[in-house]
Amino acid sequence: MSVLIDKFPTRSQELLQYVSLIRYAARVHKGLGWAIYDFKFRQKASVNKSINWSVVDTQLWLTIFTVSPAILKEEYPLFSNGPQRNVSTTGDANRGTCNFYNRSGTCNRDPCYFRHVCNRCSGLHPRVDCPVHPVRQPEREGGRHRESDHGGSSKSSSSHRK
Repeated sequence: MSVLIDKFPTRSQELLQYVSLIRYAARVHKGLGWAIYDFKFRQKASVNKSINWSVVDTQLWLTIFTVSPAILKEEYPLFSNGPQRNVSTTGDANRGTCNFYNRSGTCNRDPCYFRHVCNRCSGLHPRVDCPVHPVRQPEREGGRHRESDHGGSSKSSSSHRK
């Protein structure tokens, strides 16, 4: 954007509107359609220098956003490995660890999309019970231990763990 604004300073408003459009598409539509739209629109803009970036290319928009994300993946495999999110619903091993589970040994999310393993050693226990990297005991305040984020003790029975 800064390169275009440097060359065409009067077009800054339309470029900002274009960025807003792409952010909207990424937020509202599932999959990587926003990236494909952006790529295809930029291809058109490289050929047609007078294209107005703030106006939606209706034909391109409908072509991209009226098909399922799975079909887009097949048709545009270049975009199948787009930006990864921290939360994964696919059940793969690359998703992050659950902070609630690691802090207290329990998690109330149903379903929880994060892995319930130790975030220090990847063991099958929460961080609070980690034998490899034990958690330091909390400092005493007025003769009592501070309570955990959940208002209870930091450990709970294994029957409550997910």
